[in-house]
Amino acid sequence: MNKVLILIFATLSFSSAFAAFPQGVWLNEHIVADDGGYGAYYKGWYFVSDKTVDAIITLGAHYDKQKLQILSDDGKTVKFLDVKARTVFSYSYAVENDVLKICNDVSGCTPYSRTNKTMEPDIPPATPPDIVLHARWCVDNDCETTIYSREQSLFICNINSELAPYFTRYQAPANLVARYKLNMSIQMYAYRLDSKNELSSYSSSMYLQANTPFPTTIGQSGVKRLQAGPFATMSGTAQGHTISVEFSVAK
Repeated sequence: MNKVLILIFATLSFSSAFAAFPQGVWLNEHIVADDGGYGAYYKGWYFVSDKTVDAIITLGAHYDKQKLQILSDDGKTVKFLDVKARTVFSYSYAVENDVLKICNDVSGCTPYSRTNKTMEPDIPPATPPDIVLHARWCVDNDCETTIYSREQSLFICNINSELAPYFTRYQAPANLVARYKLNMSIQMYAYRLDSKNELSSYSSSMYLQANTPFPTTIGQSGVKRLQAGPFATMSGTAQGHTISVEFSVAK
């Protein structure tokens, strides 16, 4: 009889260890601060069941998923096992008015609201559009147009589902660089903002850089959805010159 009572007590204790961390779907729609680029587009999700948690960061059709197992929970601190990395860590938390506040020593406290929203379970694969990228570069009123190769053009269409840094660099025309002794380029980040297979589903955030004398960002576009024709313009000054660039897409 004592063995049975001990077993029941152990089972109840084990079950109660998972009872406090609130189950359901929790969402922070601005998990990254708005930096003028993609910061405002990141979302943080917690899908909580009785013993496991899916911690997911999304940006449009891209995501990063962390599978967590709940090891213990005292109602204030929850200990997780990262199933893939096999690492153990703890977060403190509190719930008030359907807001779950999760805290750690690195990033402080982050609020998540209970939500009925769900992620798309299956993002359809993307087919890169048939495009050619043009850029009109100007130093003061001296302008040249560059037509990038198909391979270079398609860098602006990020079809990967993984959420990872995805960027490339577009160089200014060599003649302009030589004439003004200015090394000019565009650093471009690209994502697919929704799951539609359309040109406007793709987007870019561009940063105009020039040596002043070190590489410095002198202008940026913000996040621009692709469209046929001009879609992003930037300008700035470097070494006494006004530099501008306009990107456009031809299908």
